[in-house]
Parts: sequence; C-alpha cells; structure tokens
Amino acid sequence: MRSNSCKAEDLPRFATRRRCESFIKSLKREEIYANKYENLENLRANIGEFIEEHYNRKRLHSALGYRSPEEFEQQRKRESLVGSPGATVEFVVNDGNPTGLRFGCLCHEEVQHEA
Repeated sequence: MRSNSCKAEDLPRFATRRRCESFIKSLKREEIYANKYENLENLRANIGEFIEEHYNRKRLHSALGYRSPEEFEQQRKRESLVGSPGATVEFVVNDGNPTGLRFGCLCHEEVQHEA
C-alpha cells in the first residue's frame, strides 16, 4: 500500500522535483508549444538557446524576487561590495630566519608581518 505521508528526509527531494517540474512547464509553454521546428536538431538548438539566453539570463523568476538571474547576480555583487571589509588571511612563513616562524596577515592586498 502506498502512503501519502511526507517524511522530513523526503523534503529536499520533493523541492528538487517541484523545481524540475516548474522548469519543464516553463520550457514547454514558453518555447516548445510557442514555436514550430523543422526537425529534431532545430528543436534541440532552440531549447539550448532558450535555456542559455532566455531562462538563465532574462526570464523573471519568482524565487529571485521576480528579477532575472542576471539582475539578481548583479545586485548580489553590488551588495557584497558595499560595506564589505575585505578579505583577511592569516599565514605562517618559515623563511629560514633564526627565530623560526613568522606570522602574517594579508589584509586589503597589503601584507603585515608580526614577529
């Protein structure tokens, strides 16, 4: 007997399936049913172009606040640059000096050394 209950561990799989079904629905409605194709190769080429040029770049997506992926990425980059303190990387260098190891910090493209 098949159960209709949903377990917590099944949720990621259902979410992925929902996104796939939504994409297929958009692909059929916006590309396949809206055009006529000469042959299978023409269909494949148009689907590839639809995905790369329209769906991934220009089409508004509800999950992105009704923005295109390009617009979403540009805004995300702008927001990450504004107020970002920059990267800080700590490192250890053994340059053969008699005291042993030097500790340093790479901050905003400058190297600061500590003894």
